Amino acid sequence: MKSGRYADEVMTELGEKVPYGIAQAVTATKADFSEYRAAFPAWVAEASERGLANWIHDRLWAHLVKQLDGNDDVNFSDEGPMRQFRVGTRYLFRAKRHSMTDKISSYPTLTATSFWSQHVGSLFPDMDEVRLSVGYRWDPEIREMEDAVISLRDAMDLPVWVVTVRVAPVTGAVELRPVTEDAPELPIIELISDEDEEDFGDEMGSE
Repeated sequence: MKSGRYADEVMTELGEKVPYGIAQAVTATKADFSEYRAAFPAWVAEASERGLANWIHDRLWAHLVKQLDGNDDVNFSDEGPMRQFRVGTRYLFRAKRHSMTDKISSYPTLTATSFWSQHVGSLFPDMDEVRLSVGYRWDPEIREMEDAVISLRDAMDLPVWVVTVRVAPVTGAVELRPVTEDAPELPIIELISDEDEEDFGDEMGSE
């Protein structure tokens, strides 16, 4: 599978606003987490990994809605524990914490297993629905949020490619990073500048 080519295709079809909004949402969530840690350091230190992940997930979801809900192509679904949003008719996202090696975790229910096991090697890019994970990398040693990421996977622990999303001070850029060393070199996709930030509201800082 030519993962680099398909990563480029997905990012092109998503356009500029969705990756930019995701990056802004993660940035704002990191700010919330820093504020929470500064105000209640003992609470953060005593929190379980699951409890902390749930707290961060709630803030990330709130910021994703704030950043992307004004986009006509984006539709959110929030039904109890299942939160996801669709971009256009093809791309379905779930927010997940990524490990430093880009693995994700979830209860191994039939629904979750089916969602991530989409057999992209044989069907993509012709499949009608492409399921993507959006979120951030988590460093468990220091309990810190790292880069915003978008990933395509063929199982929860099997990423096919990962896009690292960073917003520069003047111009945003998406860095496409291959998962394997023999994957093709991936391009840099330029995003909108901060001068167009009003398209996402005036909030700046947000599994």
